[in-house]
Amino acid sequence: MPTISHDDVRRAFARIEKTLIADELFVPNELPQVQARLAWLPDTVEEFFASGAQDASGAIRYAMLRLYVELVDQSQTRRPSAIDGMLDLREGEVRCFRGDLRIAGSLRLGANAQLIVAGDLFVEGSVIAASDAFTLLAVGSSLRARHVITGGEFLVSGSAIIGDVIYAKGPHYGARVGELRARTVVENSDARGVFPRIRAQQHFAERLADARRDRLRAIGRILGAVGASSVEQIEARLLRTAAG
Repeated sequence: MPTISHDDVRRAFARIEKTLIADELFVPNELPQVQARLAWLPDTVEEFFASGAQDASGAIRYAMLRLYVELVDQSQTRRPSAIDGMLDLREGEVRCFRGDLRIAGSLRLGANAQLIVAGDLFVEGSVIAASDAFTLLAVGSSLRARHVITGGEFLVSGSAIIGDVIYAKGPHYGARVGELRARTVVENSDARGVFPRIRAQQHFAERLADARRDRLRAIGRILGAVGASSVEQIEARLLRTAAG
């Protein structure tokens, strides 16, 4: 897909428009903003994400993900990729994969980094994203990982099956996931994820900094941070576990 045309974009968007409007992860009221964004044509569809993703809403980014998948399918350029070991995206780095991606180690996203995968994403280790800056993980099909620890946004059109814990915090946190399965989900943020279907043994959706100490310790025990009496101690233990 060396270049794209306005006709490519219009045809692709026409094919997904009805299903996008009916999608539980999209907000139909934002359709005019999506159409306005399509008036600007980058050299490649990947540049939809590289330019201005932080300024868009989660619903618009989700629409861009759906459009990206459709354009990849239209151009018949899907191809699987594999990373032998860790994938470490530096600050501001944007990587797009036009098919399934398998990462033999963990995935790390630095501040303002973005990873967009048209197909399935399988991470043998953990997904660890910066907690103090915008990051984006966008998956066109399904996601599997051991842990997800993030302060950014993650979009998954299909299912996200996490072996243990999803821990999300911060002003940049956001999530749109078709189906979420995990042992424990912690949304330590004023923001909340959009999960039409969720299967978790525990789901905490509160600012832990405001929690009473006895409750914080109880949550810490569930997360494997026995004896932790502060959010910082809980997060440090989670990061050590995920990195190990």
